[in-house]
Amino acid sequence: MWNPAGSTLTQLFTDSYLGVAGNGECSPSTTTSIAVVLTLMSELVNLQYRANKWFFRWIMLAVITVTLAAGIFVSGATKAHAITPDGSFGPQSVRLLQYRLGLPQDGVISSQAAKYKPYRPALKSYTTGNGGSNTIRLLQTCLNMPKTSWNGQLDPPTIKEFQRVRGLNQNGIFDKTTATSLQDLINAGDIHTIKNGVWRKCSTVSV
Repeated sequence: MWNPAGSTLTQLFTDSYLGVAGNGECSPSTTTSIAVVLTLMSELVNLQYRANKWFFRWIMLAVITVTLAAGIFVSGATKAHAITPDGSFGPQSVRLLQYRLGLPQDGVISSQAAKYKPYRPALKSYTTGNGGSNTIRLLQTCLNMPKTSWNGQLDPPTIKEFQRVRGLNQNGIFDKTTATSLQDLINAGDIHTIKNGVWRKCSTVSV
């Protein structure tokens, strides 16, 4: 779960907007995307060079400029979203999780049942209630939990499944270690899952 094994050529450009490291540095997919574009444009220029060499030199220069500018913009934008993985899942962490899931970013996990409070000590931004949160509901969907478990509650079964997927101790408690793991995950880029045997971004999954 979470990270696709590879990308098609078409996906490389799309993934470059998702695959910038949390520290603001370009990820391998971003670097590969830029290299692919420059290589293709270089071949085009070589084919047409004799016809009008100065015209195609200007095209090449424009492509290089735009590509590098886009990389710098994406890097800066993603860096602005990065959080410190400190094990305290507060408003900034919740906003980034919601951003990765393609949801409105209010920085709050809503309607969390009071009976589960002892199981979520590291969650610092939530409201109490029984309705559940769409953020958690989508996370449960992406964890491939049974539909009957999509209650929107950060409850022990949900926490245990996340811990299992991430290779953590499955104690069912959203503790500092578990929160840090989720922070590391959302810092790294979009969250992926397998649906019907196909890697998909969780932001495209319907609850």
